[in-house]
Amino acid sequence: MRHLTLSDNRTYRIYLLIFAWMCILGGQDSLTASESLLIHRARQLFYQSVEHKDSLEKAIRLFKIIEKNEAYEGMALTYIGALTALKGKFAFLPITKYRRVLHGLELMDQGIRKSPGNIEARFIRGMTCFYLPFFFDRKKTAHEDFRHIVRKLHTEADHYDAGLIMNVTDFLIENAELTSEESERIKQIQIRVRENED
Repeated sequence: MRHLTLSDNRTYRIYLLIFAWMCILGGQDSLTASESLLIHRARQLFYQSVEHKDSLEKAIRLFKIIEKNEAYEGMALTYIGALTALKGKFAFLPITKYRRVLHGLELMDQGIRKSPGNIEARFIRGMTCFYLPFFFDRKKTAHEDFRHIVRKLHTEADHYDAGLIMNVTDFLIENAELTSEESERIKQIQIRVRENED
């Protein structure tokens, strides 16, 4: 059951992108300095968990603390779900791998229900679902999350790092099942980002 590990080189690079994305999103003005540091550390541990089992439980503990803040409850729960699914990578028995992924998917779905407009949560769930094997039947969920991101980026792209937006939009063009209108919207975002860089 190698395909449950979420560990091929491409997946690893995407999780690096996720980490960069989350760091950019981490500068919310409404956070206190201690809350901001806590979220930043939890995101770092999430990134480390992709390859290091010992970071998983630490990350989950921090996201459970963050989850107590109502404003970040959905985002934190989505991360907890992704981390729970990631536990499948390190499980020995195939049935344990499978159950952990299913439980993680349930938690991510709950997180999105709590914060349906949160780009960060959508990106975490979308990327996790995108790289799951076909028998989990979650490609549709991934593409719905990607479409949601496309809609949000149209109005919010200027708030993020230009290089990051280009990486995310390149990924969406290459991998997401987008309508021609959505593809055109992404291309317009890329043009706008390039013009702002000049």
